[in-house]
Amino acid sequence: MLKIKSLLFGCCQSDATRNDDQTLTTQSKRTEQNTGPAPTHETQVEKIAKLRPEEDKQIPRLRLTPIEGNVIPIGTEFKIIAAGLVEGGRGKKDGITFIGAQKYIISPGLNEQQLFNDILLNDATVGDQHCMIKYDPSLRKYLLKDLGEGSGTFLRIDKEIELKSGYIISFGDSHMAVTVSDVSAVKTKQGSKLSLKFLDGPKTDEIYTFTKDDKTIKVGRMSDCEIRFEGSSLSRYQLTIEYDEDKGWVVVDGFNGKNSTNGTWLYVEGFYEITDGITVKIGQTLFRINLIQDG
Repeated sequence: MLKIKSLLFGCCQSDATRNDDQTLTTQSKRTEQNTGPAPTHETQVEKIAKLRPEEDKQIPRLRLTPIEGNVIPIGTEFKIIAAGLVEGGRGKKDGITFIGAQKYIISPGLNEQQLFNDILLNDATVGDQHCMIKYDPSLRKYLLKDLGEGSGTFLRIDKEIELKSGYIISFGDSHMAVTVSDVSAVKTKQGSKLSLKFLDGPKTDEIYTFTKDDKTIKVGRMSDCEIRFEGSSLSRYQLTIEYDEDKGWVVVDGFNGKNSTNGTWLYVEGFYEITDGITVKIGQTLFRINLIQDG
């Protein structure tokens, strides 16, 4: 539990000790963790480099805009294309955009200072290299992934999301891990079970188990909630989980079309597809991400 708590809440360092010119002496381990082994990474670079002009025009670009927070001026726009950040950043054109708090590293091969991130967030809750946005030429999609540093990268649940084992749902000061029965059981509509284990907050280590017969599972302060919280830190109906015969278990924020006050969030631990209009929380900053199709 402490490991998860550190992952979700830990600060790498304070603003007082962080320096824009902070450097690292090595980068090999982190580079391998963030981008994968060199052959795989090179393959992606080659694929992006070989995109024909007509293909490149069909690929939408991303627009990242901070909508809440005081780290970056509200309304600032970051444009990302298949090759990476359009202006500024590392300039690698490798299809990856790194976001983090550390500005420079020392290249072990050249022994010189190089930019470490494409988008810099001077925020004590943001990790040195906090998260990444990657364009996958094979899938023809942009993907978002947390890199395990800082306070985590979270997607606001603005629409229905299908739950998978390993997902971590966050709301208020609570975080719960999701376990879904095996895929074959869901597909055959037999014995599908959902287990929710609280990792933090007032229900730490409590486990709730449901079957597909528990059609609607409400979480919040109301007396009819299947998972009920005391106090006023959550909405009356914070989130709802339902079993769908075609999709399996799904989660939505709020209940019956009414959203919660402070939102329900999904921790983006693995690569997650970026869709138009999503809201992402990186440290203390909320970003709106839009897919823009030119022409």
